Formats: sequence, structure tokens, C-alpha cells
Amino acid sequence: MKKIVLLLAAVIMISASGTLFAVVTPLCHPDVPTGPCVQPTDTQLINICIPYILRLTVDPDSVNLAIDCHDLGPDGYGSATATGTYHVATNMSNQKITGKINTAMPAGTVLKTTLSAVPGSTSLGQKVLTTVPVNLVQGITKVNGTGSINYLLEATYVADPTTTSRIATYTITSM
Repeated sequence: MKKIVLLLAAVIMISASGTLFAVVTPLCHPDVPTGPCVQPTDTQLINICIPYILRLTVDPDSVNLAIDCHDLGPDGYGSATATGTYHVATNMSNQKITGKINTAMPAGTVLKTTLSAVPGSTSLGQKVLTTVPVNLVQGITKVNGTGSINYLLEATYVADPTTTSRIATYTITSM
């Protein structure tokens, strides 16, 4: 003879009129295969958040541009080059990279940069860096890639001798 155990839960409540009553509810028990306690499935809402990914990094942290006086042309122009890389990762579409410097270049000098395209994008070629952002790469869409940064410093005979620095800021943003 099999024994069936039925577990009950009792809740004692007092109604608004002061009447005392109890509610008895059967509890599920593994020995009770059917009945009001059987609930073989249930659902749960799963909230998913995928953030915007929009990341741009440059390497190395600094580059050096030094014009060698032995390389000056007959017209008094000199130049220097340096390279770096940038890495972009985004899950967004139709982004662009702009570039600017924090302070205007000294008289008689120009700083130019070229960013190569990452897969699926277009480089806009060599651009002069000023304190106003210029577009350098466009059409960046859902990519995780690396490109090159090329700098060209040009100076004329009117440039005063100096040692100075500029901070180049690159920004990825919507087109």
C-alpha cells in the first residue's frame, strides 16, 4: 500500500470586519505527480542590453617630428615624417574619424596627417591639422580594425627655431 502525503500551507488572516479565517493551499510534493501543484513549465523575461561600441585608440602615445637642417631644399623648405597606428572597434554604422590639434601651428609650419582606411571605410587622404576638426576617414561600419597614421611636418625659412608640442585629437562620430 502506497502512502500519499499531501502538504498543505495555511495562512491565517483577519478580514476588515474582524473575522478570523484561514486559507489552505496545497504545496507541491514529489510524491504527488498530478493535481493542482503540477506546473511543468514557466516563463521568465530575459532583459538583454548590448551597448553601443565606439572605441578609438592610437599608438604610440607620442611621435617625434624633427626637421634636419641638412635636408632643407634650396627653397628653404624642410620636412619630417612620423608614423603611428590607430585601432577602431564599433558595432555602429556610417561613422567617421575627425582629427584636430589643440593649438595652432607656429608661423611657417604645417602639420598634415593621413589615416589609412579600415576594412569597409574610405580614407579621405592627407589633410592639414588645425584647431578645427577635419574629416579623415568615413564610412566606418561594424568593424574591428587597425589603420596607419602618417604625419608630415613642413616648415619654411620663416619658421622660428623652436621646440614645441601639439596634441592631436582623433574622434569617431556619426557622419
